[in-house]
Amino acid sequence: MSSHSRGRTKPKVKIESIDLTEDQINKLNRIKNSTKMITHKGRYREMIKIIGGFCVLCAGIPTKKVTHDMDGASLIERYCDKCFEKVRINETI
Repeated sequence: MSSHSRGRTKPKVKIESIDLTEDQINKLNRIKNSTKMITHKGRYREMIKIIGGFCVLCAGIPTKKVTHDMDGASLIERYCDKCFEKVRINETI
């Protein structure tokens, strides 16, 4: 057993689906295709308001939200379907 793992409990993991409404999907598409928002940063900010963040691996539109609860601190990661299948996450609620 390594010194890093002694006395530590495994984080609890919660996996939730991110369900976008038709309206949210339409807004995301309008933002992506907008010619009025010149900067990438402006598009990014507007999209964050709708989806909360991007896939941690590919920066795509997320469909899963994974919360790791680590003794009072939470790490939240978002994944698209393709990247979620690539990573192995064990759900222990």
